Amino acid sequence: MKDHLIRTFVWTARGDQDPDKFVFSQKDCRKALARAIGKAVEKCLLDWGIDKIFAITVEDSQSNDVAIHNLKTRFSNSENSLLGGKYLHLRYIDNVIKLMASDSLLEIGESVARIREMVHSIVLSPARLIKFKECVELEKIDNKRMLCMDVHTNWISTFFMLDTAQKLQKTFEKFQESDPYCKSETMGAGMPNRDDWQKVKWFIEILRHLYGLTLHLSCSRHVTTNTIFARLFEVHHLLSEWQDSTEMGISSMARRLREKYTDYWGKYKEMNLVIYLALILDPRYKLEILESLPSELHLTPEMGEIAREAAFTLFDEYKRLYVPEKSSSSEKEPESGGRSFPSDLKKYLIQKKREEALAAFADGKSDLERYLDEPTEQDWDYFDVLGWWKGNNHRFPILSNMAHDLLVVPVSRAALESKFSRAGYSRDSFSGKGSKMLQLC
Repeated sequence: MKDHLIRTFVWTARGDQDPDKFVFSQKDCRKALARAIGKAVEKCLLDWGIDKIFAITVEDSQSNDVAIHNLKTRFSNSENSLLGGKYLHLRYIDNVIKLMASDSLLEIGESVARIREMVHSIVLSPARLIKFKECVELEKIDNKRMLCMDVHTNWISTFFMLDTAQKLQKTFEKFQESDPYCKSETMGAGMPNRDDWQKVKWFIEILRHLYGLTLHLSCSRHVTTNTIFARLFEVHHLLSEWQDSTEMGISSMARRLREKYTDYWGKYKEMNLVIYLALILDPRYKLEILESLPSELHLTPEMGEIAREAAFTLFDEYKRLYVPEKSSSSEKEPESGGRSFPSDLKKYLIQKKREEALAAFADGKSDLERYLDEPTEQDWDYFDVLGWWKGNNHRFPILSNMAHDLLVVPVSRAALESKFSRAGYSRDSFSGKGSKMLQLC
């Protein structure tokens, strides 16, 4: 796929519509300049009738930076972008997760190398694999998953390999006693010992959390922008516990990982504030996390105030663009007297909601001020944040538009089918033929 460029665009319309996905494919991307990519993206947006842009989420690369910069310049003086495209450029969180996982594996690189070589030597030899399965039966280990090889550059495959292998530790030890290859000195990395297994057992837990975070962020069935901090706090809490451990140098390794964790998330000024604003617009969190846990999350103490100011600045922009819908005075009366009651009841309910909304405005506070003044929601299980905003649209007519645009911003680049497929990307004999391809899902 070196000569093929693929970009996926996801956009949503307000209401009950599900997100739409467009896939833009451009051949010969090796020769395509970043400016050309930006122009091609702009043309696609125009062709698809998408005239208002809030944010574009891309991978962290120089070509993407230049392309988005050009788009930002293009929309800076346009009414179709907010605050001159201030929040237009958002980077996928996948890159940060990958760095954290890779650094975790580097901390136990030698142990991983020994287990990897042992696994490969068994899987690639039919005779050894049969013998290994016999050892599993002798040890009476109830494990439905068998050994799998990993790809060095794919941390998720390495996690699967280590997770399966450590559950079969006793089998490996028994196999080493009887296999001539294991007894010889031909294995370059050496044989895995008890210390290796212990380190792997510890580090699999952080990989498991990162894998769970990746699964969560890759889901296309619900919004994820508002839940990033909650998931990352789990990883942070785990590292904090490890730092207090007395096990085999785990404390020092946890300290190093925690420092790198701080490097990834401590540069708050370089991060798109969309992440923080989405957290504020989740009724379960609002400003509580940013104001009460800055030190726990290695954020600056001023982060809460910075996010609050950004929220009000963006809200002022939405007040300029959106006005609460007014009812039409020319509503048709029912033709039949038999249907007057349902119609009157509907009018009554609409008028009641309108009066409630007007009463809320009577105190002179804005949607955002009233929203932040209210207590946080306590319904944590299966909370539908978009459903909440839809149900409270009459109370926060302007803020609900802002919440919708923020919460639906994608933060992960790939669907599960492509991210975790061991087959990877492939092209058939027809992939390089024809003109530009546009796929609507």
